[in-house]
Amino acid sequence: MPTTGTTTLQALVGSNARRLRHELSLTLDQVAVAARARGLRWTESRVSDFEAGRVSANLSTLIGLCLALTDVGGRTIALPELVWGQATVKVNDATTLPASDISRLMLGMELQSLPRRSGQAAPDTSSGLKSPREDTIAAEYTKRARPQSLVAAHRASGATEKKVAASLGISPMLLDILSAALWRRSFAAERDRRAGPGAKAQVRGRVSRELKAEIQQELRRFD
Repeated sequence: MPTTGTTTLQALVGSNARRLRHELSLTLDQVAVAARARGLRWTESRVSDFEAGRVSANLSTLIGLCLALTDVGGRTIALPELVWGQATVKVNDATTLPASDISRLMLGMELQSLPRRSGQAAPDTSSGLKSPREDTIAAEYTKRARPQSLVAAHRASGATEKKVAASLGISPMLLDILSAALWRRSFAAERDRRAGPGAKAQVRGRVSRELKAEIQQELRRFD
Protein backbone atom coordinates (compact mmCIF):
# COMPACT_ATOMS: atom_id res chain seq x y z
CA MET A 1 0.00 0.00 0.00
CA PRO A 2 1.30 3.51 -0.78
CA THR A 3 2.29 5.79 2.08
CA THR A 4 -0.39 8.37 2.88
CA GLY A 5 -0.73 11.36 5.19
CA THR A 6 2.23 13.61 5.98
CA THR A 7 5.67 12.08 6.29
CA THR A 8 9.37 12.77 5.93
CA LEU A 9 11.35 11.97 2.82
CA GLN A 10 13.44 9.30 4.51
CA ALA A 11 10.35 7.63 5.98
CA LEU A 12 8.69 7.58 2.55
CA VAL A 13 11.80 6.19 0.87
CA GLY A 14 12.21 3.56 3.57
CA SER A 15 8.60 2.44 3.25
CA ASN A 16 8.94 2.13 -0.52
CA ALA A 17 12.22 0.24 -0.18
CA ARG A 18 10.46 -2.30 2.04
CA ARG A 19 7.51 -2.52 -0.38
CA LEU A 20 9.84 -3.11 -3.33
CA ARG A 21 11.80 -5.77 -1.44
CA HIS A 22 8.59 -7.64 -0.73
CA GLU A 23 7.34 -7.25 -4.32
CA LEU A 24 10.64 -8.65 -5.59
CA SER A 25 10.56 -11.50 -3.02
CA LEU A 26 13.94 -10.53 -1.56
CA THR A 27 15.27 -11.06 1.95
CA LEU A 28 17.04 -8.46 4.04
CA ASP A 29 20.27 -10.39 3.56
CA GLN A 30 19.91 -10.45 -0.24
CA VAL A 31 19.47 -6.69 -0.32
CA ALA A 32 22.39 -6.18 2.06
CA VAL A 33 24.72 -8.31 -0.06
CA ALA A 34 23.67 -6.55 -3.26
CA ALA A 35 24.02 -3.14 -1.58
CA ARG A 36 27.57 -3.94 -0.45
CA ALA A 37 28.44 -4.88 -4.03
CA ARG A 38 27.26 -1.39 -5.01
CA GLY A 39 29.40 0.36 -2.39
CA LEU A 40 26.96 0.67 0.51
CA ARG A 41 28.26 -0.66 3.82
CA TRP A 42 24.99 -2.34 4.67
CA THR A 43 24.15 -5.28 6.86
CA GLU A 44 20.74 -6.86 7.38
CA SER A 45 20.16 -4.54 10.34
CA ARG A 46 21.17 -1.52 8.25
CA VAL A 47 18.63 -2.49 5.57
CA SER A 48 16.01 -2.85 8.28
CA ASP A 49 16.92 0.58 9.69
CA PHE A 50 16.69 2.12 6.24
CA GLU A 51 13.26 0.62 5.64
CA ALA A 52 12.12 1.97 9.00
CA GLY A 53 13.17 5.50 8.03
CA ARG A 54 16.11 5.65 10.42
CA VAL A 55 18.78 6.19 7.73
CA SER A 56 19.33 9.40 5.77
CA ALA A 57 18.02 9.18 2.21
CA ASN A 58 20.85 11.00 0.40
CA LEU A 59 21.28 10.72 -3.36
CA SER A 60 24.29 8.40 -3.32
CA THR A 61 22.41 5.99 -1.06
CA LEU A 62 19.30 6.06 -3.24
CA ILE A 63 21.31 5.42 -6.40
CA GLY A 64 23.17 2.56 -4.73
CA LEU A 65 19.92 1.03 -3.51
CA CYS A 66 18.25 1.30 -6.93
CA LEU A 67 21.21 -0.45 -8.54
CA ALA A 68 21.30 -3.12 -5.82
CA LEU A 69 17.59 -3.88 -6.16
CA THR A 70 17.97 -3.96 -9.94
CA ASP A 71 20.87 -6.42 -9.64
CA VAL A 72 18.91 -8.97 -7.65
CA GLY A 73 15.28 -8.09 -8.39
CA GLY A 74 14.96 -9.11 -12.00
CA ARG A 75 13.84 -5.71 -13.29
CA THR A 76 15.11 -2.15 -13.41
CA ILE A 77 14.28 -0.09 -10.32
CA ALA A 78 14.11 3.64 -11.07
CA LEU A 79 14.58 6.44 -8.54
CA PRO A 80 10.95 7.67 -8.77
CA GLU A 81 9.81 4.31 -7.38
CA LEU A 82 11.47 5.17 -4.07
CA VAL A 83 9.40 8.33 -3.63
CA TRP A 84 6.09 6.98 -4.93
CA GLY A 85 3.02 7.41 -2.73
CA GLN A 86 -0.03 9.46 -1.89
CA ALA A 87 1.64 11.24 1.00
CA THR A 88 2.62 14.85 1.52
CA VAL A 89 6.36 14.96 2.10
CA LYS A 90 8.20 17.45 4.29
CA VAL A 91 11.38 17.82 2.22
CA ASN A 92 12.85 20.40 4.60
CA ASP A 93 11.70 23.24 6.85
CA ALA A 94 10.78 25.42 3.85
CA THR A 95 9.39 22.90 1.36
CA THR A 96 6.52 20.42 1.51
CA LEU A 97 5.44 18.59 -1.65
CA PRO A 98 3.08 15.77 -2.67
CA ALA A 99 5.08 12.59 -3.24
CA SER A 100 3.75 12.49 -6.80
CA ASP A 101 5.38 15.87 -7.48
CA ILE A 102 8.74 14.56 -6.29
CA SER A 103 8.37 11.67 -8.74
CA ARG A 104 7.59 14.20 -11.48
CA LEU A 105 10.71 16.20 -10.67
CA MET A 106 12.79 13.03 -10.98
CA LEU A 107 11.21 12.41 -14.39
CA GLY A 108 12.16 15.91 -15.54
CA MET A 109 8.63 17.27 -15.55
CA GLU A 110 7.75 20.89 -14.79
CA LEU A 111 5.72 21.67 -11.67
CA GLN A 112 3.73 24.70 -12.75
CA SER A 113 1.46 24.44 -9.73
CA LEU A 114 4.23 25.30 -7.28
CA PRO A 115 3.71 28.67 -5.58
CA ARG A 116 6.36 31.17 -6.59
CA ARG A 117 8.22 33.56 -4.35
CA SER A 118 7.71 37.28 -4.85
CA GLY A 119 9.64 38.46 -7.92
CA GLN A 120 10.34 34.93 -9.16
CA ALA A 121 9.94 34.39 -12.89
CA ALA A 122 7.25 32.11 -14.26
CA PRO A 123 8.42 28.54 -14.71
CA ASP A 124 9.91 27.35 -17.97
CA THR A 125 7.58 24.90 -19.69
CA SER A 126 10.22 23.54 -22.05
CA SER A 127 10.06 20.21 -20.21
CA GLY A 128 7.19 19.22 -22.50
CA LEU A 129 3.81 20.28 -21.09
CA LYS A 130 2.10 22.85 -23.31
CA SER A 131 -0.29 24.70 -20.99
CA PRO A 132 -1.66 25.04 -17.44
CA ARG A 133 -4.51 22.71 -18.53
CA GLU A 134 -1.99 20.03 -19.49
CA ASP A 135 -0.21 20.51 -16.19
CA THR A 136 -3.49 19.97 -14.32
CA ILE A 137 -4.18 16.79 -16.28
CA ALA A 138 -0.61 15.58 -15.83
CA ALA A 139 -0.75 16.16 -12.08
CA GLU A 140 -3.86 13.99 -11.71
CA TYR A 141 -2.69 11.13 -13.92
CA THR A 142 0.83 11.10 -12.49
CA LYS A 143 -0.77 10.20 -9.16
CA ARG A 144 -2.57 7.27 -10.80
CA ALA A 145 0.48 5.83 -12.58
CA ARG A 146 3.17 3.74 -10.95
CA PRO A 147 6.62 5.34 -11.33
CA GLN A 148 8.02 2.36 -13.23
CA SER A 149 5.17 2.72 -15.74
CA LEU A 150 5.94 6.42 -16.20
CA VAL A 151 9.61 5.66 -16.72
CA ALA A 152 8.86 2.83 -19.17
CA ALA A 153 6.38 4.88 -21.20
CA HIS A 154 8.72 7.87 -21.36
CA ARG A 155 11.71 5.74 -22.42
CA ALA A 156 9.71 3.97 -25.14
CA SER A 157 8.15 7.15 -26.51
CA GLY A 158 9.09 7.78 -30.13
CA ALA A 159 7.79 8.79 -33.55
CA THR A 160 4.43 7.08 -33.05
CA GLU A 161 3.77 8.98 -29.84
CA LYS A 162 4.75 12.31 -31.43
CA LYS A 163 2.36 11.70 -34.32
CA VAL A 164 -0.49 10.60 -32.07
CA ALA A 165 0.04 13.49 -29.66
CA ALA A 166 -0.05 15.98 -32.53
CA SER A 167 -3.32 14.49 -33.82
CA LEU A 168 -4.82 14.79 -30.33
CA GLY A 169 -3.55 18.34 -29.85
CA ILE A 170 -1.51 17.47 -26.75
CA SER A 171 2.18 17.21 -25.95
CA PRO A 172 4.05 13.88 -26.23
CA MET A 173 4.86 14.22 -22.51
CA LEU A 174 1.17 14.30 -21.59
CA LEU A 175 0.48 11.33 -23.88
CA ASP A 176 3.23 9.38 -22.08
CA ILE A 177 1.65 10.16 -18.70
CA LEU A 178 -1.85 9.20 -19.81
CA SER A 179 -0.57 6.00 -21.40
CA ALA A 180 1.29 5.03 -18.24
CA ALA A 181 -1.77 5.68 -16.08
CA LEU A 182 -4.25 3.90 -18.36
CA TRP A 183 -2.20 1.01 -19.72
CA ARG A 184 1.13 0.92 -17.80
CA ARG A 185 3.05 1.19 -21.08
CA SER A 186 3.58 3.53 -24.04
CA PHE A 187 0.92 4.13 -26.67
CA ALA A 188 2.81 2.10 -29.29
CA ALA A 189 3.43 -0.77 -26.87
CA GLU A 190 -0.27 -0.94 -25.94
CA ARG A 191 -1.24 -0.80 -29.63
CA ASP A 192 1.07 -3.69 -30.43
CA ARG A 193 -0.16 -5.69 -27.43
CA ARG A 194 -3.80 -5.37 -28.45
CA ALA A 195 -3.16 -5.88 -32.16
CA GLY A 196 -1.13 -9.01 -31.55
CA PRO A 197 2.15 -10.28 -33.07
CA GLY A 198 2.52 -9.72 -36.79
CA ALA A 199 -0.69 -7.69 -37.08
CA LYS A 200 -1.41 -6.04 -40.42
CA ALA A 201 -1.36 -2.28 -40.83
CA GLN A 202 -5.17 -2.15 -40.99
CA VAL A 203 -5.48 -3.88 -37.63
CA ARG A 204 -2.84 -1.65 -36.03
CA GLY A 205 -4.65 1.39 -37.43
CA ARG A 206 -7.98 0.25 -35.99
CA VAL A 207 -6.43 -0.37 -32.59
CA SER A 208 -4.72 3.02 -32.69
CA ARG A 209 -8.08 4.70 -33.28
CA GLU A 210 -9.55 2.82 -30.32
CA LEU A 211 -6.70 3.93 -28.08
CA LYS A 212 -7.01 7.53 -29.23
CA ALA A 213 -10.71 7.41 -28.39
CA GLU A 214 -9.86 6.25 -24.88
CA ILE A 215 -7.40 9.13 -24.49
CA GLN A 216 -9.97 11.63 -25.81
CA GLN A 217 -12.52 10.36 -23.31
CA GLU A 218 -10.11 11.10 -20.48
CA LEU A 219 -9.28 14.54 -21.86
CA ARG A 220 -12.97 15.50 -22.10
CA ARG A 221 -13.15 15.35 -18.32
CA PHE A 222 -11.10 18.57 -18.29
CA ASP A 223 -13.09 20.52 -20.90
